[in-house]
Amino acid sequence: MIENYTDVKPWSVEDIISALKENPPKREKIIVPKFQRTLVWTDNQRKSLIDSIKNGMPIGALLLYKVGEVNGITEYQLIDGLQRVTTLKKYYDKPTDFYDEVNLPDDLITEVVHFLNEKKNIHISEEDVKKWVVEWIRSINGFEEADGFSSYRVAKFLDEKVKDKFGEDLNKNELDIFINILQPYLKKIKEESDISNFKIPVIIYTGDQSNLPMIFERINSKGTQLNKYQIFAALWTAYEPIQINNREIIDKIKAKYDALIDEGLEIENYDPINFYTSKFTYFEYLFGLGKLIVGKYPLLFRSTSAEHEADSIGFNIVAISLKHDLKSLSTLPRSLNKIDIDDLEKKIFSSIEVTYNILRPYIGVRANKKNGKEYPIIHSEFQVVSIIGKVFHSKYELKQNKNGMFEIQENIKWNDLRKKLEKNIPFHYLYDIIKGFWSGTGDKKAMEKAYSNRYEKPITKDMWDATLDEWHENEKSKKEKTRESINKVSVLFLKYIYTNLIPAKEELSTIEFEVDHVIPFAKLKKIAIEIDGLPISAIGNLALIKRDLNRGKKDKTFYEYFDDMFSKGEITEAQRDEEIKKVEEYTFTTRDMLEFIITLNKSNIEPFYTYLDERFNKIKEKFYEFNDIS
Repeated sequence: MIENYTDVKPWSVEDIISALKENPPKREKIIVPKFQRTLVWTDNQRKSLIDSIKNGMPIGALLLYKVGEVNGITEYQLIDGLQRVTTLKKYYDKPTDFYDEVNLPDDLITEVVHFLNEKKNIHISEEDVKKWVVEWIRSINGFEEADGFSSYRVAKFLDEKVKDKFGEDLNKNELDIFINILQPYLKKIKEESDISNFKIPVIIYTGDQSNLPMIFERINSKGTQLNKYQIFAALWTAYEPIQINNREIIDKIKAKYDALIDEGLEIENYDPINFYTSKFTYFEYLFGLGKLIVGKYPLLFRSTSAEHEADSIGFNIVAISLKHDLKSLSTLPRSLNKIDIDDLEKKIFSSIEVTYNILRPYIGVRANKKNGKEYPIIHSEFQVVSIIGKVFHSKYELKQNKNGMFEIQENIKWNDLRKKLEKNIPFHYLYDIIKGFWSGTGDKKAMEKAYSNRYEKPITKDMWDATLDEWHENEKSKKEKTRESINKVSVLFLKYIYTNLIPAKEELSTIEFEVDHVIPFAKLKKIAIEIDGLPISAIGNLALIKRDLNRGKKDKTFYEYFDDMFSKGEITEAQRDEEIKKVEEYTFTTRDMLEFIITLNKSNIEPFYTYLDERFNKIKEKFYEFNDIS
């Protein structure tokens, strides 16, 4: 006979909120186990949940594990439903934050508009009234009179808004009438906001606690509720906890749990006072390690999720360092069990530092600063993980001792290998990005390239010629009619030239550079529209330009800009020629290359394509020259 370890009970929202309190009045308490995911829902998702409840729609069941009684209180672990529970808690704390214009009774707005326009002879709009009512509701904490929710207060608020906009206010008699009009609508708003009696099915599991990770995985195996790294939090609880000696990693773990506590939830066995001396799961360790790596090396890594959500970086770097299959990360703790984690961590950071120093001169050039980020990342995570893995396995060797444990020893060939890697990795990095080599998942490629000698070998000039020429032809096929963002691959390619051309003193100074068009977009836009597009942003028409000059010249070419300054007497002829000479050194142009612009029209566009070819060949020659590719 099959034993049933589950029971289903309808809990009201009020029951759930009660169970989240430190001293629950109903003597039933919900706590959040450490393997639960952190907060990921957006405001729209939270509002959607509350809207579903208000409309009587099902929102799914919660899954609890019954721990037992502690001091007369029955405790449950929350196994599934953290996002819903957190949303309910936020709603109870301040339900007015969830109120939008769509929640307003239509007849309320109609009556308010009619009353105010009639009494004061004004032309107030429904949009204004909706905005003002929602603004008022959002300004208070709840739908009780103690919170300031009253017809008198909203009437005074709306009266002030009308006065500010139209210079008209209500007299005492009009205000009393207005208050009476508003009363039934506020009563309706309050009633519709009360979700305390809404019933949610709660599944209570009373079986073997060791089954919880498997249950957690199975209930999250479909859909997109969790990424695979978050599921590891549940799967890896079976392994013995470990000591973490890096306080910065513990800081990242602590921040995760503090986020849940800020939401009013309780974390199982969370002791903030003794947190730094406690032990941690492998998931917690790799979670914190990944967050630390992202923070230390923003040139190399982009956080792929919210601040307190699991990134893949820590998991992938540790796996590739241990030669653990990236497709089998669920068993990664088996490999970690066989190595000194502190030593592994130290050597991983050493390998990342080497990789960072190899790539920084190329990807660290200041160009096209956007949204506060100077250094946009265009490589995939697996590409940079493969490079770090190659550095790690070139610098160190994994050797197994008689006890079955692995030791990490310095490779006696490291000095020679380092010279090869420093010379060749930057060009494999660029070459692979231009080729689109890392498109797709990339985990298999990452392992292959990290463990091979590929990054030790140079890319031949013939290989560069074929790849760059193909790229240039693809660039020329663009059809642009509106200004678009400069392609990040083009920006990167130009950095490989300009990192050799820009004097060190300028790169270290506050001078900013931008990749932009040599022939300004505005000069080509009209023709582009007439002929259904031109490759205005092709690599052949791009250069790294000092920001002040680029912004100053606006829709002129450099030659037109300095010629204009000379004709106005702002600079001498010698100064003009000197400035132009400087710009030509950066842009690889000459006057005669751009003379065709005068006669360029929709019937004669071939000179533009000839210019793109000519200038691209100059750029390519500079790339070879500066990077010693022969």
